[in-house]
Amino acid sequence: MQVKTMRALIGGAAFALATITIGQSALASPLQAQEQATQQDRFSDRAADVVALIKGDGDPEEVFAGAFLAQVPPKQFAAISQQLTVQLGPVIGVKSVEVTGENAATVTVRFENALAGGPMTLESAPPYKISGLLFNDIKPIATGPDSITEDLSALSGESAAWFGPLDGEAVFEYGDEARPVALGSTFKLYVLAALARAVSDGRLSWDQVVALDTKSFPSGQMQDWPDGSPVTLHTAATLMISISDNTATDLVMRTVGREAIEAEMRATGHAGLGKTLPFLTTREMFVIKSGEMGAAYAAADEAERRVMLASLDLEDIDEERFLATFTSGTPVLIEDIEWFASMKDQRALMQVLATLPDDTARQIMAVNPVFDEEESAGWDYVGYKGGSEAGVLNMSWLLRDEAGQWHMLAISQMDPESEVDTTGLLLLTNDGDLAHRLTHPSFGVDKEYLAEVQGRPSPAAVRRLREGVVLEDGRTAPARAVLVEVSVLRITIHEGRNRQVRRMCEAVGHPVARLVRTRIGPLVDRSLAPGSHRTLVAEEMQALRRAVADRASEVPETSTGRSSADR
Repeated sequence: MQVKTMRALIGGAAFALATITIGQSALASPLQAQEQATQQDRFSDRAADVVALIKGDGDPEEVFAGAFLAQVPPKQFAAISQQLTVQLGPVIGVKSVEVTGENAATVTVRFENALAGGPMTLESAPPYKISGLLFNDIKPIATGPDSITEDLSALSGESAAWFGPLDGEAVFEYGDEARPVALGSTFKLYVLAALARAVSDGRLSWDQVVALDTKSFPSGQMQDWPDGSPVTLHTAATLMISISDNTATDLVMRTVGREAIEAEMRATGHAGLGKTLPFLTTREMFVIKSGEMGAAYAAADEAERRVMLASLDLEDIDEERFLATFTSGTPVLIEDIEWFASMKDQRALMQVLATLPDDTARQIMAVNPVFDEEESAGWDYVGYKGGSEAGVLNMSWLLRDEAGQWHMLAISQMDPESEVDTTGLLLLTNDGDLAHRLTHPSFGVDKEYLAEVQGRPSPAAVRRLREGVVLEDGRTAPARAVLVEVSVLRITIHEGRNRQVRRMCEAVGHPVARLVRTRIGPLVDRSLAPGSHRTLVAEEMQALRRAVADRASEVPETSTGRSSADR
């Protein structure tokens, strides 16, 4: 098994600040924003069709134009696909699509060991079949330990990683395995283990029904359920792990008991309990961090903390203050008030979960494994739980190979100095007219973001984003929103309201933990290193000219010549 799965973190870390400079230029007639979006979708859909064909799915005659198939018949395409996968490894998916002309784009496809890119052309009329495709740019991907170490060391703050058999030596490790790290919602695995122990001992049962009482803050679904709703412990535990539902978590914790969870931590041999005890519910954690008690609680010892916790008012909550604290992007006391465990501690916990005689807890962990089909290949079992907040990221997998040996893959990052705000692509220009046209909603220029959010957005939440969300400054225009991973949304807007994407996600119950700007109109650059910049090339300047509408007479005058961009 390769450690290529660490790309989940390394890829996220690659989304960093990039700037582009541009000089003065004249503006030409536009390609309307909606047309541009439709064109992007056409190429993205056809690129996905190509990936499916390489995997052996689909019908080439439904994807390629007749003229293309006359030169590359289906059997020949299958042979080429086999050659690519032999040389480059299994195909994973579409990496990027950059529209370069009316019916032309550059497409990059991710294989296990390389990126394959090149030109793609489509027919000009529906169903827009592929008339040309050439992979002429093959770039190997470094996946060895040295490359992974280099990427991890480039991250801000402190990082740690561990991969190997639970009962053996590490295949790969980074950082101090004995140093406690903040877990974020990965702490819920300790709750799951304590629940499984209580079931095994006969104190509780998976089908036991409990009433929904106190609710936690938005993450998941249960905070929207009616008070008193009957819920089985199995349902609550599944929501706790699969979509990180905080209300479900606190319900399980109150049922199992704080003492039982702390006893489970001690039973695993946890070596750094000092900062973690008393073991907090999510609501307690949020209230303490956002209230006046935070600094005093952080400085207190365990005994003092338990006294403070006993006096904590969990009902009189300043919702506005809470939201301001946890949506600002600024880490809050993550070195002192959190749930902590070292890589060694996490291995011990995974060992407990791997050896439970009842398979129910492992089944729950496998509901949302995050791995895709290719990444799961070769593993007989994949279970997962991750967690994040501003300055904290943790991802932990329990894996079993086909020989029955259990493994762990865990990755963590903690940076108390990190201002987790919008990162990604920036456009810097001294052309005020151009800046105005790119930012004013009347010109309809797309800004595309990847938003890592708390919880797992439901289809209804995604639909609200698409239809427009009512904010304090009015309803937003319809947006393009797609759930690309469990807690990651791709959102495209053409307005420029202050912190718009963040406020939209908060309005549908899924606050943003991390926001990355990936595209401004036609501008996309995945190759820029963090903090780097470059000057636009002629083709990009031409694309910008096409992306803005020459409708100055329709746009109201403003004092600044631009509107606020999302941050």
